[in-house]
Amino acid sequence: MEKMTIEGHEYDIYTMADWTRDRELKVEVGQVVEPDVFWQLCEALPPHRWGRGVFQPGEPHDHDLDTGMALYRTFHHLGGDYYKYVGLKN
Repeated sequence: MEKMTIEGHEYDIYTMADWTRDRELKVEVGQVVEPDVFWQLCEALPPHRWGRGVFQPGEPHDHDLDTGMALYRTFHHLGGDYYKYVGLKN
């Protein structure tokens, strides 16, 4: 797994090679997606949310069983085209 330092913090990087190997997106909480992964997620469908440092791809990943609300993979912006995965949020 590749690693990268951003503003003094070291992160594991989820790459397109990881995605190809896994045959599905298996990014883990705390990992940073490389720009190629970010742009693939961004361009597949219009984003559900993109602004104020948050990015959520356009397709829900799951639904909350109690409320029925859609849950989206959520990424926080670290700078440039680098986003850190922070989990499923509505």
